[in-house]
Amino acid sequence: MKTLNEDLFKSKVAKSKTRIYGTKENPLFVDASGKNKDIFPTLYCVMMYPDILTNNKRIVLKEGVERFLFKGSHLMWPGINNPNDIDVQVDEMVAI
Repeated sequence: MKTLNEDLFKSKVAKSKTRIYGTKENPLFVDASGKNKDIFPTLYCVMMYPDILTNNKRIVLKEGVERFLFKGSHLMWPGINNPNDIDVQVDEMVAI
């Protein structure tokens, strides 16, 4: 773990190019490529700073769907509570 300043750190995931940026308490951003190219906010970041997604798009899951996601399943439209309320484009970031 490398400290960027008193409050922030950068950490590399073992056997991966993935980098995690955050505070000592919470991870805030993930860089999946390790090249400062595919950086996205974590759930903690979106909860702490709800307006961080400039498009302000949020998907609401149907009850019980999260247990499948936590086991590695992909999110599909039938698991979304508000699919008609949101217009999502390919590769567009949304909060779940």
